[in-house]
Amino acid sequence: MDHNIFQKLLKRASYTSTGTLIARVSAAITGIIIARAVGPALFGVYAAVWALITLSGALTEFGMTIGIKRDGARFPASLPGLLGNILIAKVMIGICALIIAYFSCSVVTKSAKASMLFLPLALAGFSTVCTEPFFAALQVKGQQKLVSFLMMGRGLFFLIGIGLLAVFEFDIVALAWYQGLLYFVALIIVFFMVIPIVSISTDFSRILSQIKGSFVFGISALLYSIYSQIPLLFLSHFRPEEEVGYFAVGLRFVTLSLLVGSAASNDAFLPSLFGLYKTNREKFRQVCESMQKLFVPLGVFMASALYVCSDALIIILQGEEYRPGVGILRIVCWMTVINYGVLAAGAALTAGDRIWAKVAFQTVVTLITLVVGLAIIEHYGDIGASYVMIITWVCIMFLYIPYAHRKKLIGFSGLGSLFAPAGLTILLAVLIVHLIPDHNLLSIAIFFFGSLVLWQPTARRELRNLLYRPNVA
Repeated sequence: MDHNIFQKLLKRASYTSTGTLIARVSAAITGIIIARAVGPALFGVYAAVWALITLSGALTEFGMTIGIKRDGARFPASLPGLLGNILIAKVMIGICALIIAYFSCSVVTKSAKASMLFLPLALAGFSTVCTEPFFAALQVKGQQKLVSFLMMGRGLFFLIGIGLLAVFEFDIVALAWYQGLLYFVALIIVFFMVIPIVSISTDFSRILSQIKGSFVFGISALLYSIYSQIPLLFLSHFRPEEEVGYFAVGLRFVTLSLLVGSAASNDAFLPSLFGLYKTNREKFRQVCESMQKLFVPLGVFMASALYVCSDALIIILQGEEYRPGVGILRIVCWMTVINYGVLAAGAALTAGDRIWAKVAFQTVVTLITLVVGLAIIEHYGDIGASYVMIITWVCIMFLYIPYAHRKKLIGFSGLGSLFAPAGLTILLAVLIVHLIPDHNLLSIAIFFFGSLVLWQPTARRELRNLLYRPNVA
């Protein structure tokens, strides 16, 4: 393999993904602060309303954000019209989607606080949806540093502001209004920073072609949002708000563990894979295999660490009232292994002209999630919702990976050497939790030291192969 390519991809991952990663980490940590400040019941209501708004925001996409990056790069003169069209489409569809979400809110949760939280959180969601096209246009213009700075600034202001409000014991409605107003102000700032760089016009004759050209990517994003949010929404409908809060807190830590892989895959590797598939299929396959070697060990380690540290994370960071969330986290943490294991196959399907197959698989997974969720969440509550998430990702794994391998988009070369340290890491985590009482700091130290010993030879070998071997292409 041309190892210079993988070195460049790693550099791009560390650079391009910085803003996205910091913004998402800040948002996830902010959610943990909100959970600690308001308690399980109110955080459950907050999480349910935000999940509903997130799902509504996914309805506005239709792949047009990806389209503006692709078509704007190909035809720079058309960028102003593309940006104007996507803004109009998102505003109109977004308003309609939020109206539907407002009337659906009473179905999702019966809490009186839900209606009070909806407007500020809807403002935050709507502002986020409208900000994305501006970021895409700036990226087309080569302003990645500016985009990274803006995303980091918004995320850090969100984190710091919520932290201060929590210290002064403001209620959940005040926290939600801060989120909504901050995101709206960020939208205004981004707008005035974009105008000198990219003008905005409209070209209504191209709206349908914009949607048609990227529609499949929008459907994929929408289906992902549906099967990701369904368990929480069903749980909010069927069970008390406290259970939703326990589940949402456990899921929040898993979300944190997934951010590195998703940011690197979507923002760094995927754009390069699109080009490699058109120009060099062999290198495309080799990069996908290298992604597997990078992400699979990372997923195993993070999942095992969450399993061992679940007591400390929940009790110390969230408080004793969230203790039921420990059991939730010990289930949903294994999503991390599956998610990281599927990243390379998912990217290969998207970049390798198999996006319609991916959408078909996602449709099947969405239907399975709906049926299984309806069957077990009402009766088994947050534990049932946790297993629904695991079932969803297991289905994705068994659909994506065999198909991508059969189409020769990915391979398994070199993965055999990872099985032994991966299996021993998981075994070590399980033994520590069951053999060491109270799961104190000693158990955490043993796990991290043991993992270091297990992975050190493999890590040195793989990093040497990926980074330091001379260019032999």
